[in-house]
Amino acid sequence: MKLSSTRKSSAFASSAVAVALALACTRTLTWADGPPATRPSAATIAELNRKALAATRALIRAPKETSKASEGVRKVFLQVSSLASESTVELRVNGTIKALGTVVEPQYIVTKASELGDFNKVTMTTKSGQQIAAKVVAVVEDHDLALIKVDATDLVPIKLEAPKDIKPGMWVATPMPSGSGLAGYGVISVGRRSTTAGYLGVRLGPDEAGKVKVVSVDKETPAGRAGIQADDVITAVNQVPMTDVQQLRDYLASQASGQHATVMIQRGDKSLNIEVVLAKRPTEESARATYQNTMGGELSARRMDFKAVYQHDTVLSPAQIGGPIVDLKGHVVGINIARSGRVESLAVPADVIMALLPDMKDGKFPIPAKVVPTTQLAATQPTTRPGVSRPMDNETIAARKRQIEAMETQAKELMERARHERESLMKSTGMDSAPLVPGMLKPTTQP
Repeated sequence: MKLSSTRKSSAFASSAVAVALALACTRTLTWADGPPATRPSAATIAELNRKALAATRALIRAPKETSKASEGVRKVFLQVSSLASESTVELRVNGTIKALGTVVEPQYIVTKASELGDFNKVTMTTKSGQQIAAKVVAVVEDHDLALIKVDATDLVPIKLEAPKDIKPGMWVATPMPSGSGLAGYGVISVGRRSTTAGYLGVRLGPDEAGKVKVVSVDKETPAGRAGIQADDVITAVNQVPMTDVQQLRDYLASQASGQHATVMIQRGDKSLNIEVVLAKRPTEESARATYQNTMGGELSARRMDFKAVYQHDTVLSPAQIGGPIVDLKGHVVGINIARSGRVESLAVPADVIMALLPDMKDGKFPIPAKVVPTTQLAATQPTTRPGVSRPMDNETIAARKRQIEAMETQAKELMERARHERESLMKSTGMDSAPLVPGMLKPTTQP
């Protein structure tokens, strides 16, 4: 009845599924029908029940032991990010924590501009906990960056790095101000790209041969206006061969809106070259996408429309944006600029900030009258700190109900996946399940 390590690793690759599957496995298990001679004794079933309970507990513990949250990883990042934390500060507006800031030069701090709101009431928290006035002196709207000047002599400037090998899968961490630990850590999930990347406007999927097939296209998109049709197969863009859907998406992410692209397609037995002018991706999110994204916590008000970013899966709050991110060597590779999704955060590459800094100091990026986020969150976003109550109107209550429904739907989908995994395991071991007493194997009466 023992499961091989290979089967376990494939069945429980997802931590969330592992926990759900472990909980599902606490339901009663019975031997599948068979000749009486193959049925185990009560003592055998009791022993199996003990092992099943132990295995269930192990499955629940396993994700914690093997996931990013392991204590070993945290200790490593605490060590390598210690210098960066000395250059990380807390910024407030009217006494409320709004963002982190990164000290880039003596008296100068870079942070996220739109999160501050009122530029005239920004303060920085000193190491002793005091608040000192902070003046916004420049704003780069393309990157949502603000340069702040403070009258302080004890700030420690950070050393920005510009490594060339920032690739998906690389570990990164976000330090808090000195003595406050880590805001979080994760891995780079998408390499350097622009969130104002070229938009084609098609829904893609693989055809029977695995090639890039256009599943559908809206007439009011760049692809639709250029004449691309459903069932076309995209074979190349700008003479770069496209072998799968992800490759095409990655390529388009590297192209700016407004650029011309030559899309080679196969339509039946014809090969066509179609000229397309890439557009800016629409910024308005669907209600479903907004609620699914906010299930993991509050998002940044402006969370897209940046010229150059890395995407990583560290879960941060908007108040933890603006600080540095470091790699496993302690190199500061960027500054966090947005919490853009449930498990998506964005960071401006260090080399971009290094290039902008002289012009920011020289006054070449004046402060706009008002920084307006390109994407506003729904009314369900909390406007006060956690734990502080606020009035609940009918619209807010309805929105909250929809959010709960989305959460329940996601939980059902997760448990359904777990059920399929469990059934596969049970069949492979000659066992079946029955909805009896949770956590127990039912002895079969001997003939």
